[in-house]
Amino acid sequence: MIQTRWTGYFGNPSLWDGNAEQGVAFVRAASAFWNPAAPPLTDAAARYRDLYRPAEYRARAGATVNLGPLVTRALADDDGSGWIGKGSDIDLRNLKPGVQRLGEYTFDISGAVMLRGSRASVKGLPPQAVIDLDRRASGLVFLQTTGWPAATPRESVGRYEIEYADGTRQTLPLEYGRHLRAWTDLQPTSMIPAPAWTGKTGDGLDVNLTALEWINPRPDTVIRRVTLVSGGGNANPALLGLTLLGAP
Repeated sequence: MIQTRWTGYFGNPSLWDGNAEQGVAFVRAASAFWNPAAPPLTDAAARYRDLYRPAEYRARAGATVNLGPLVTRALADDDGSGWIGKGSDIDLRNLKPGVQRLGEYTFDISGAVMLRGSRASVKGLPPQAVIDLDRRASGLVFLQTTGWPAATPRESVGRYEIEYADGTRQTLPLEYGRHLRAWTDLQPTSMIPAPAWTGKTGDGLDVNLTALEWINPRPDTVIRRVTLVSGGGNANPALLGLTLLGAP
């Protein structure tokens, strides 16, 4: 009961982006105290997001993107050459391929567009990946993670460069813990990314993926391509799905 009254929130809206784990703890403690007969929450981060989100969720038309031709790592690592190169007990084989809804969005899963990082097993991967779209969209949603955690919160791990048909560009920075986090990092420090998928590795490690929604400021202009660029650090970015919102 004390925890439901004392989380450090104090009405500060910055909790949503930077200290969201305090809000998640508030929801978990409230459920435990006010519903003692209920089972423990397994989706506290998603519940917090639903209760305190700035805007109400609504279904929107969209289109999934096939990332298959750009995949650099398989999700299942049978021989040490897939996912992060650690073998079958620590990979993402439990995320099945195909078109499926993960959290609030639908993605076409075929593998990981994982980019270069400072770890030995990913130093040989490409530094960037170009996704040709040539479509209009009101927004883009990226299902993403990093192979390993960053050393510090909000460390830059890369960026998306969105190029329009008229040659102009928008840049979406990727800061660790704010826009994405490692698949093994379960701490919901920011609600900017939405919970998407949770699972376990073969050796029982809890893992997760999040989805980042980007609102297109120019929805009437064709998006020619999106380029994911790695910062080359310990937290190397990996894109597993891309959905176009409001795509005609």
